Amino acid sequence: MAEFEFPLTTPAPPSGGAAIQPSYSPTAASSAIDFGVDLICATDLDPGFRELAADDPRLVAEACLRRLQTPRGGLIDDPDYGYDVREILRTPMTRDQLAAVPARIRAELAKDDRILSLDVDVQQLSTEAVRLVIHAETDVGPFDLTGPITADEIRLEVRA
Repeated sequence: MAEFEFPLTTPAPPSGGAAIQPSYSPTAASSAIDFGVDLICATDLDPGFRELAADDPRLVAEACLRRLQTPRGGLIDDPDYGYDVREILRTPMTRDQLAAVPARIRAELAKDDRILSLDVDVQQLSTEAVRLVIHAETDVGPFDLTGPITADEIRLEVRA
């Protein structure tokens, strides 16, 4: 588990008293895997506004899906986030450029440090569609993203 140093500041001691010493000590609960919390929203918000468990690999899978449908520079606070895979069908590509797509997808998804290993395969179905197959491992288990992509739509199924 990673260790963090927090920018703690020590307030001025009360008049006539000793200085207050800030401290941080992790609890036993912090040793469990915690991917954070998010709503189920792979393609749209879940009608019941259900949340994913903090140790569910689907949480990471849905984050990857969002990375693959966000254009580079689409987030104002993270200009290096995203690789919109629909772009590979919106512009003409040479065979060499198409062959480089799996590596570009791997590089984008590898930015998420919750992913331990990653396999990406892109199969050209036609001039208007490709099939994307992603298998990834996290600390709490694997997930798969598979399905067709067109210039207008990403239809990846999430399995975790």
